[in-house]
Amino acid sequence: MKKALALGLALVTLVSFTPKAHSIGVFGSWWNSNDIDNGFGLGANHQIQIIPLVGADVRVSWINFDVDGGESVNMFPFEAAGYAKLGLFYAGLGIGYYVFDSDIDNSLGGFIFGGASVALADLGVFGELKYTFVETEISTLKVDASGIGLNLGVTLPFF
Repeated sequence: MKKALALGLALVTLVSFTPKAHSIGVFGSWWNSNDIDNGFGLGANHQIQIIPLVGADVRVSWINFDVDGGESVNMFPFEAAGYAKLGLFYAGLGIGYYVFDSDIDNSLGGFIFGGASVALADLGVFGELKYTFVETEISTLKVDASGIGLNLGVTLPFF
């Protein structure tokens, strides 16, 4: 009986200190595109811890760019990435499909990112820098929407 009680207590202790395998989050974004100008928006992501140092991230965002002349362009990135995490810091590579709501053609692209995340009780806070590579077209004119971005957000771990 004592062995079963000790084993049960050890299991409960181990599970309570094990990081959650999944988390969902929301974030604010800033993106400085080469040809379209600065954009601001919101996004949501789902992170999956595959093994202790390696994870995957899927995310969807909405970014609104102000274009010269007072017009705006909305972009909807659908992205997936793999990352390595060591302590508070992480870095990774990803691919995305970028949907535009104007005459700009939708396009495939890629990105690199790195950041830091801190757990505060059952809530996580993160900040990351991201460089996205995406080129597209308006009619026959090439548009370089590549640029550096910043994401700041919170995550909520679950199971």
